[in-house]
Amino acid sequence: MPSQSSTDNGIGNTLPPDPCITGPVALLAWRPESHWPIVYASPNATHLFGYPPEQILNQAFMSLIHPDDLERITSEVVHHLNAGPESWSQRYRIIRADAQVRWLYDLRVVQRDELGTPRLLYGYMLDETEYRGYEEAFRLFAETSAEAIWLSADQGFIYANPAALRLTGHELSALKGLSWRYLSAPREHHRLPTYFAQIEAGRSVHTVLWLHRANQCEVLVELGFHRLADGCLLAIGQAAQSALRNQAPLDPLLHGLIRAIPDLVWLKDPDGIYLACNARFESFFGASESEIIGHTDADFAAPELAELFRHYDREAMRTGCPVLNEERAIFASDGHEELLQTTKIPLRTPEGDPLGVLGIARDLSSSRKLQEELSEVQAIYQAILDQATDSIVLIHAETLRFVAFNKVACQTLGYTRDEFARLGIPDIQADLTPRRLAYWRDRINCVGWGDLETVHRHKNGELHPVAVTNRRVETRQGPCWVAIWRDLSEHKRVEAKLSTYRERLETLVTTRTAELESARLRAECDRLVDRQLLAAFCQAVCQIYGMAAEHPDVGLRPGVRPETGGEDGHIAQPGASGGSAWLAEIGRMLIDRLRPAMDAQQAAPEVTCTPRDCLMRVIQLLEGEAAAKGIRLISLVDPDLPKDFWCNLPTLEQILFALTAQAIALSAAGRIRLHARCSETGGQGLGIRFELQGDAIPKDAWPRQLPLEPLAALTLGQETFRLVSIGALAERLGGTLGIDPDLSAVWLDLPLVSYGSAQTTSSGPQA
Repeated sequence: MPSQSSTDNGIGNTLPPDPCITGPVALLAWRPESHWPIVYASPNATHLFGYPPEQILNQAFMSLIHPDDLERITSEVVHHLNAGPESWSQRYRIIRADAQVRWLYDLRVVQRDELGTPRLLYGYMLDETEYRGYEEAFRLFAETSAEAIWLSADQGFIYANPAALRLTGHELSALKGLSWRYLSAPREHHRLPTYFAQIEAGRSVHTVLWLHRANQCEVLVELGFHRLADGCLLAIGQAAQSALRNQAPLDPLLHGLIRAIPDLVWLKDPDGIYLACNARFESFFGASESEIIGHTDADFAAPELAELFRHYDREAMRTGCPVLNEERAIFASDGHEELLQTTKIPLRTPEGDPLGVLGIARDLSSSRKLQEELSEVQAIYQAILDQATDSIVLIHAETLRFVAFNKVACQTLGYTRDEFARLGIPDIQADLTPRRLAYWRDRINCVGWGDLETVHRHKNGELHPVAVTNRRVETRQGPCWVAIWRDLSEHKRVEAKLSTYRERLETLVTTRTAELESARLRAECDRLVDRQLLAAFCQAVCQIYGMAAEHPDVGLRPGVRPETGGEDGHIAQPGASGGSAWLAEIGRMLIDRLRPAMDAQQAAPEVTCTPRDCLMRVIQLLEGEAAAKGIRLISLVDPDLPKDFWCNLPTLEQILFALTAQAIALSAAGRIRLHARCSETGGQGLGIRFELQGDAIPKDAWPRQLPLEPLAALTLGQETFRLVSIGALAERLGGTLGIDPDLSAVWLDLPLVSYGSAQTTSSGPQA
């Protein structure tokens, strides 16, 4: 857990789980500020740096780094913080509190805030001073050894000691990058795959090979191959005629180097008698080398353990291959226990005679413990990933194959873990073409990230929309992507439902609004027609009784009461001096009462409007009624018409609405065209004509002539009376209504007053 000082610094809740309470790996955290102030140190860091915990937290981390390494380490940290990787490793020296200089292996991890700014640096540190000493000892041993030593990797040779260069006559620069197939003679090429297969299986190989010298000659060399932990291949050899049996006693320098190796090293003859050992092996038996040489395992170990040791010796000599095993051993010097990995390599002469067994044992306790700790941390993180609700996948950046993934990733697509591990992005991708997929691969590899919505294919063929985020990371397996994708199927279903409900609601509102507006206009037209009818009736009454008053001889006899009969037996009627004047006055009173309502429409202020808007509004209000009868309404506007003009818009819309509604009522299935175009207005200049015509209107739908008087129109039917009333409204706008029965057409002509010309008047348009 973080110390009190780290909590006070405000980072107690930002540190990762600390597995470094004990053990060789210590954890330090510091801020990327001036001198790198340390804000957290694991308890075992005290043993690494030699300072007490409270003093470590007050230290500047730069002050602990060796001055010769400080500039290199600082520049590397700045480079990696700017380059963006989340982790990297460094090797450098530190100066302990007791002035000791120690080598550290440091795995750096950076923590960034939401903006990507580095906030903290964590260092997982391991003291590798002894290991570097071992490396130096090995190099010294190799440089001075009479035996040839080669070190190679997948890319070829990376090291050869002077004895190896002398044996083959090559220069190290000429060998680098070349393989064992190049160094071995052609006659040996068919044997190499077998040896390398055994080495890949984890076994050491001891054999004799003809090697190709630089002077085109060949030399027979006895070789032993051993795969190291880092994957490199170590080969030790000598000319076949220089076998171990002919090298007694051991070279003093070689013997000294063997004793400097930190692992347990010993040498036995075929009978199990010790010929040499190093200091670590002396600690195991609790005896000096002089006391061990000439004795067997039975002189130092229990009978059962001694027999086990001899069993592995015989097995190595019988098979001719190295034998590896792990065993726990108790050191006789102090009684402590170690987990040892033992390799026993058989030694033979060129003729195949056994020379003995070389044994090497390495302590695995620390590495095994570290491996267990790492496995525990890995298990914890895997458990966290498996509990996530989103799919989390590690994808190889080049092949796009799945490297690692959580449980949700395979379950949501219907695969088992084994099936999913054999797949890649192309196997589940449903909507990206290979070319498009290659584009996203190159883009993410270039910029380091890429977010998109795509579609994945389920094992059963179902398609699942997903939202994917990708981030590029560097791993031991090469560049990879960390991809997180979320299934959007339910989100898309809900979104589709909401969209359907919204469309239905909008359609319902639009339809209902159009119905209400259509009903309003229809009611308004009906009221206008009723008013026109009543006005015409009253006017006619006034005219009749007015004529009776002016021509008494036309009317009936005056002066007789209506309820009494005359002398000749006829029913008396009121004359001009009595009832006729009274009825005429009633007609005038009705006209006066109706005139304000009839003139209110005409008195509405004129506004600018466009022909297309007028026609489209009428069609919008009546298209539902027309569609119910299979009629299609079409609007046409001549391009020669001005864009807008002045008019009494409510009255114009009611006239067009009434004409179109009557045309729909009289028509069958077909088309009705509403056409706005220019016309002549009988010497008044340019006008505008709104015309209704179409194949849906029967030829006998319109009357051939409209009567001049509204009362006369009543005798010709309601439709004719409506046309006469509409014509009266048109006259109030200064226009005329026309009919062509042969063409099944009706039109409205109005004088055209454009917006521009109307603006030139001082008082604007008049009602």
